[in-house]
This record gives sequence, C-alpha cells and structure tokens, in this order.
Amino acid sequence: MSLSPKILLIIILFASLGFFFNSDISEVKAMTVSELQALIAQLQAQIASLQQQITQSEPAVAVPWCHTFNVSMAFGNTGSEVKALQIALQKEGCLAAGVDYSAAAVNTFDQTTFAAVIKFQEKYKAEVLTPAGLKYGTGFVGAGTKAKLNKLYGCASTTALPSTPTSTPAATTTPVDTEGSLTLSLSSETPVSTVQVVGPVTNGLTNVVLEKIVFAANTAEDIYIKSIIIKRSGGRDTDFSTIHLWDGSTQIGDTQVLSYGSATFNLRAGYYWRIPKGTSKTLTVKANLRGIASQYITGSVTGDNPKLGIPTGGLVIQGVTSGRADLPIVGLSTDLYGNEIILRQSQPTIEAVDLTDTYLAVGDKTLYRWAVSADTKGNIGWKKIKFEVTGILNGVAVNSSQISEPKVFDVKTGNEILGSVAYADIPNGFAIIFETDQEQFIEAGQVKNYQLRANVLSVKSGDVISTKINSEAISFTAADYASVLTGSFIWSDRSAANHSEATSDWLNDYKIPNLPATTLSLLRGGEPEPTITVTYPNGGEQWEVGKNYRITWSSARLPVGAKISSIKLSYKNTGATYDTADTIVSYIDNAVGYYDWTVSQKYGIGIQPNTFSIKITYTAADGTTVEDSSNTYFNLIPAVVTQTGYLSVSLASDTPMPQSINKGSTNVVFLKAQFNANDVSDVQVTSLKVRVYKNGSASLDAGADISKIALYDGDTKISTYEAVSGNVATFSGLVWVITRNTTKTLTVKADISATCTAATLALEILGDTDVSALGINSSQISIISVDGSATGKTMTIAGLSFGEIENQLADLSRAVSNLFNKIKEIISR
Repeated sequence: MSLSPKILLIIILFASLGFFFNSDISEVKAMTVSELQALIAQLQAQIASLQQQITQSEPAVAVPWCHTFNVSMAFGNTGSEVKALQIALQKEGCLAAGVDYSAAAVNTFDQTTFAAVIKFQEKYKAEVLTPAGLKYGTGFVGAGTKAKLNKLYGCASTTALPSTPTSTPAATTTPVDTEGSLTLSLSSETPVSTVQVVGPVTNGLTNVVLEKIVFAANTAEDIYIKSIIIKRSGGRDTDFSTIHLWDGSTQIGDTQVLSYGSATFNLRAGYYWRIPKGTSKTLTVKANLRGIASQYITGSVTGDNPKLGIPTGGLVIQGVTSGRADLPIVGLSTDLYGNEIILRQSQPTIEAVDLTDTYLAVGDKTLYRWAVSADTKGNIGWKKIKFEVTGILNGVAVNSSQISEPKVFDVKTGNEILGSVAYADIPNGFAIIFETDQEQFIEAGQVKNYQLRANVLSVKSGDVISTKINSEAISFTAADYASVLTGSFIWSDRSAANHSEATSDWLNDYKIPNLPATTLSLLRGGEPEPTITVTYPNGGEQWEVGKNYRITWSSARLPVGAKISSIKLSYKNTGATYDTADTIVSYIDNAVGYYDWTVSQKYGIGIQPNTFSIKITYTAADGTTVEDSSNTYFNLIPAVVTQTGYLSVSLASDTPMPQSINKGSTNVVFLKAQFNANDVSDVQVTSLKVRVYKNGSASLDAGADISKIALYDGDTKISTYEAVSGNVATFSGLVWVITRNTTKTLTVKADISATCTAATLALEILGDTDVSALGINSSQISIISVDGSATGKTMTIAGLSFGEIENQLADLSRAVSNLFNKIKEIISR
C-alpha cells in the first residue's frame, strides 16, 4: 500500500521538527551562541523546504512562470534579465524567500546574487561545472549555467512549475564570448637592490615595497585574479613578519605569513581583483621586516638577501565574460621576482669634511678628513679604510716615497688611532690602506670625525696632491674580516652574538649608500700666513662641571718648537654685558695639539648659559700674534645626576589585528604591549591601569560591556581579574619584574558581556600616567620614570545575545504553528 502525498507530507514534517520538540529547553540554554545560530539556520532551511513541498503538492491553478535565458550575466549587471535570474534562483532555494524580486524597481547582480549563482552551479555540478572542467562555482552566468536554467525554467520546457505572476522580459542580443589573456611584467618602479636597516629584533621595518608587477588584460574581456602565490628566494621566512598585497592604496586580500618559502592569497568570491579589458593594474608587494635576531628571540639575520615574486603557476585567474579558468598567462613562464634586499641591523654613513688648511708645505699635513656616523637603529664598527692619493709632488707624479708616516687621528680627542699601513700603486699616484689595531666603535645615532695626516718630504711651487676614499666595491656577500684582503671601507653592524674580528658580520662599502667621491686637495702657491684653529670645543657642546675634557687645535706654518702663549676660557657673568677671560694654561708645546682640562666648580653657577668659548694664542718673538676661538659658544652645566632606571611602553608587533568578536566571548586577547627596561636597573611594575575605548571614545562607561580583565606574561597570569569602573580597570599589588636591558610582552585579555551594547571596543595602556614601577639596583629601591604607550586595535562586537535568540525561537514557533494550520487546510480538502 502506498501512502498518499498528504500523509507522507505530515510524516516528513514531524521527522524534520522532531529535534525541536524533543530537545529539552535546558539543553538549548546550554548551547553556545554559534551553535544556536546554526540550529536556527537548520530549522529555517527545513521550514523553507517543507513550504516548497506543500506548494508543489497543491494542484496548479495558474499558468507556470517561465523565462528563456539567452544573456550571460556577471557581478554588477542590472535589468530585467537579472530580475528573471533572481526569480529562478529564489525558486531553487538559492535565494531567500522573503524578497519579492519580481516587484523590485531595479534588480542588481549583487553579492547575494553572486553567492546564489555559485550555490546553484554547485547544486547542479555534474551538468554545469564538470563539463567545463571546474570544481567550484564561479558566480558567472555563462553557457552551462544558462542551459541548466533553461532546462528548468525555459519557456520551451515541458516541466510544470509553480506560478509567479510576472511578464516575460524582452529578449536582448546575446553578446559574443571571446577568449581573454593576461600579461605580467616587472614594473619599472620596482625598488632596486638596497640595504634595509631593520635594527635589532625589537625594531624591524613596516610596509617595505619589495616588488611591483604590472597585470595587463587584453581587449577581449575583463580578467578576475582569484588567487596569488608569493614566493621567497634567498634569505629565510623569519626575515619577514607579514606579507601584504596592494592595488594603489587598496589592500588586496588578507595579510599573510610566509610558510616554507611562500604565502597564498586566496581572494573571496565577490572580492576578486578585477583587471578591466584593454587596461593594466600594478600589484605592489609589501612586507613587514623583522629586526635582526638576538640569541633568544627569532628574527632576521644580517646579510640575508631575500626577494619576493610570483612563481610559475602562482596565479588562478578567470575570464569575467567567458568564465574560463584556463586563459593564457604571458610573462610567467619563469618565476617573476623583484630585486633582492640586504638586511642589516645598522649601517654607516661616510661624509668628507673640508680641510682647515689647504696649503701644501713640507712637514706634517692633514691629507683628508671624514666623518663616520652610525644609524640610529644600531652601533657600527670599522677596521679598514683605503685612500687614493694622486697629483704632482716635487714636479713628478706623487708616490709613497715622497709622503711618509701616514697616520689616522680622532679629531675630537686628538688621539692617534693605532694601526698598520700598506701601500698599492694606482695610476698617477698611490693608495694608502690603513687597518686599525682595534675596531673603531661608533654608537647608534652618533658620529666620529677622523683625519689622515702624513709627513710631506719635499715640495715645489705649483705642486698639488689630492686625496679621496677609494670607491672599490668587493664581494657581494659578507665575509670574515680576516678573509677580506681589499676594499674601501670594511665595517660591521656588530650583530653577531659574539662579535669579534673573526665573526662573519664584517661587510664592505658595496653596502654603503653614497660613499663620498669628494677629493680634498693641498696646493702650493704663494706663502700664506701661519694659522691656529680651535677644533674642540668648537660650539654647541655641553660640558659638565667637575669632569675632564680635552681641548684640541691644529696649526700651520708655526715655527718648529713653537709654544702656545695661552689657552683662555671666555664667558659672561650673570647680568654682565662684557666678556670675562680666565687663563686655563700658558706656555705649552704647540706640537702636542691638545690640553686636558678639568672644569672648575666655579663655572657651575652665576654665569650666563651658552656664553663660553675657548681662545688659543701664539705670540711670536716680534710680538705678532696668531690666534683662534671656538666658532660658536658652548655650555658648561652642573654635573648630571644619572637616573636609576627607565621603562618604556610600546605596542607589540604581534598585537591582535582588528576583528569581529561575539558577545559573551571570554579570554579575548585585545592588546599586547612591550615593556622595555634600560640597562641601568631591573624594574618591578607595581600597578597598572587599562583604559577602555568604547565606540571610539575614551569617556564612555564600558563597565557593562566588559565583565572582567586579566594580565598575562606569556601563559602565566600575573594579576587578579578586575572589573571595569567607568572606562578603567585598575591592577594593584603587581610583582612583575623586567630584567634590565630586556623586553617583556604583557598580554591583556578580557571577557565580553553577553549584554554588551558597544559597537566597538579597544584597550590602551599609557606609560606615563597608567604604570607605576620601582627600579631595583644593588638592593636599592627607587621610583623610576615610565614613558610611551600601547593602544590596541579596534575590535567590532558582533553576535546575538540569548534574549535575541529566544526571540528568534519564538518566531520559529509561530512559523511551525502556521505550517500546522496549512497542513490541516490541505487535509480538509
């Protein structure tokens, strides 16, 4: 015996709704928000399916709706053809039943329609996708999709369909689908190979452009870029923290992380990167670079030279009109890489400094002066420098036998830099290769001035000699210092864990931008006057009372054995309009070139600031004088009291990015803040405040939105749970210690209230107002200063509360009641 359709329908209904009526309400209450939402979606789908079965079980009483699909359609199209498509998709259950598309004034192929087309194509995968060699829906209404639509709803079809009153849209001309293609090429704006100074592991660089690639579509059709693989060559994955793609100022896809040398950017349907036909767009590949790794923290490695690009087979594309995924890609038969970058913790800058005396004469002469500065991100050291000396001396091409005893001096201290000298022949002159006995160290952000001096043995009128730093570039890769036999300027970023002359972080001038090409010359003309030049202090210096400083000078053409008559300190007393001059020393050898002076305590008070200068005088036997003073004023200040300790607060690089968070979520990481102690003292954080920004405002009460907040060091909880009062959570009695010269990361986690009303939430820590800490140094406790801040990313609060879910369940109950009434009506016929 067969069951009637009505009886069968009742059985299906009760089987489908069995879970709803058999589930205890306590089980529903125990479900999470996401599980309840999934249950609601499941029941809604069952109701929609039953409604369709009810409709199909009723006898047809109207002319079936039909439409013949002749026009290909894609995202962004509008008009009557789109209206017919939406009606058919709705009938297939691919579009929600609550919208009357037949009555819409303007029908648009929007994101919802796009997703519905994909659902329809995958529903009939065997007839639509498989014949075209596709695994997944494309969202494009092409030949295969139209054929299936016409089979189901075409006006020539014999399939009986439920009626929907509408008029059949007028047929339009079918466009001709033609094959497109895509051409890739490296943009001329792709950066050249260069050094990227990334600093230590706590620094790094953001938004560094590594490559620009031109994507050009032919004139046949627009091209969708659906997936892009970025591959690394050289270096290592840990050189990069993240990779991101851009079209101008618009980011393409999500930020990715390299894994095993590559990162895949799969673009979501509806957000494919579109290249209009007959035009081109430029893809910019950017990266956030890690600082140089320390002994305990992963990072990049000095000397790494990575580059990024798109490998062969690294693109998934689709013709917008044809829907084809096998269109030709030109220019990707081999991997398409940008230029490599060279990662360094720091790098030097070298500048030529004008000579104070350009007169060529017999005796000790300064041939060249230069300044070496270290980048602010790290220290540098140097060991070897090479000079070229050219010109005419004593009427012949200058050679090493005419200039003896070349030496290098620190201009500020006047001290000779001890080292060894070698010579090499070059056209029209010779090279001086100076190698220091000990590495010359320059702190981050500091500069040192040097000079090359030598003894000129003989000179004729008209002679000239010129000196410059040799511009020779050697091996591209870093090498042990001992193996570097030549080079203009051999230096190191000192990033090796145990840096020494034998470690591999010694580099060369190939990596220094703008190596100075300046040539400094000495010329023998008419006999000039003798000179004295004060070289230090020369203006702007800050000297502390009670400390020892070296006054330095240079001289030219003074008699052999000349004595400096006096060195005087000039200044103005408070309220005075005239200078007072105190003699520091008298009658000392000029040839020494310096005098060490301890600043007297008398200059600590009662004197106008920035009115000090040094004056050096030589008096000849005939009473004539040669003298010079500091170029501008310097300052004498009271002794500086060294601070016990210092703590800086900054946002950690791995703090969570903006995201959507459901109400009722717990242990949500809102903020990661770095706390860095200087090298003076260990630091104990004793109290801390976390501020809440609700809907972008720091003044709104967020106590009902966040139920509690806790602090973590890694996985270790270091605080009690604290509630938010107003917009602040206060943590006191902390015993969190940051060892001197180290960095720790504080993780802030919060529980979101199920009744949260905020649209967005963000957390912040202000170092100078919200953090209290003690310096712990040699058992002495002192209050230290804290600076900096860390503001987390803004999080969007989403999801339904239990009250809202209970309302949806009530709506479902009413829908079920309506279904029972409909079934009773059918049975009674």
